[in-house]
Amino acid sequence: MLRALVTLVVLTPLAVAAPPPKAADEKAGLYYPTTVGTKWVLETKAGDATTESTVTVTGVVEKDGVFRVTTETVRATAAAAGPRATAVTHEVSAAGLATVARAGAELKIPQPLLKLPAKKGDTWGVGNGPAAGGMTYTVGEPVEVEVPAGKFKAIPVERTESGAAGGTPFTSTLWYAPGVGLVKSVVKLRDQERTTVLKSFTLGTDQKQDEPK
Repeated sequence: MLRALVTLVVLTPLAVAAPPPKAADEKAGLYYPTTVGTKWVLETKAGDATTESTVTVTGVVEKDGVFRVTTETVRATAAAAGPRATAVTHEVSAAGLATVARAGAELKIPQPLLKLPAKKGDTWGVGNGPAAGGMTYTVGEPVEVEVPAGKFKAIPVERTESGAAGGTPFTSTLWYAPGVGLVKSVVKLRDQERTTVLKSFTLGTDQKQDEPK
């Protein structure tokens, strides 16, 4: 079960010294890049196991200040299985960051990952709350996070989810940096813990955007 949960976190999701975010993203206070070709390399550790995922922005559509950013994640697996690729679409705006589609299918209910402007203690839910299979999010105090890609001033968001009615609740803490997105996450389930960190971040150079439909 934990593997599936970690995959969800990795998809949401973000060089020794990371290049600065695109000026427009930084000026607008966006917490996710909006340039095609942007690439994150994420490293996940659980016990003695380490895996690596590469996330690439493959499409961007902008309308009325809201960007629909589609990424493809390739997660390294056992050699026999080969890499797995998963597409996720986020809506990015001055109002925050939300997941709106997975594998090309629109979600019935968008999943807000970060609401802006963010203040410590802000909270929101998706579904019916953690006791009924939903999710609850709580914003923490902005902190400096150091990962292999560098140091980032990030907003922590704690997510509590049961997974299903009557299931075992698990918690995740996710750190989001402006212009970059997810830079670190920690998932805890019972006595298990998995940590994902941003290993490298490369800003894309392709300014071309898809036409709104």
